[in-house]
Amino acid sequence: MQPALSELEKLPAYRERREHVFPSRHSLEWFLRLHRQGLVESGALLKVQGQWFAVPDRFDAYVIADGAKAAQRRIGTGQ
Repeated sequence: MQPALSELEKLPAYRERREHVFPSRHSLEWFLRLHRQGLVESGALLKVQGQWFAVPDRFDAYVIADGAKAAQRRIGTGQ
């Protein structure tokens, strides 16, 4: 299902509402560098008129899933 246009958030606005996860602009930029392809494939990140937008529910779900995978890897290595 396609998100409504009203759901799209510019990335700075998305980060501001999730400052507890992305405390700085740079932390979100780093996450985007590492995960841009997956975010786009999952429909969490869209480019409209040359600007990147987050689909908040999908972006949040991607961040949570990635965090769970990172935790599982960490448990597997004993760290």
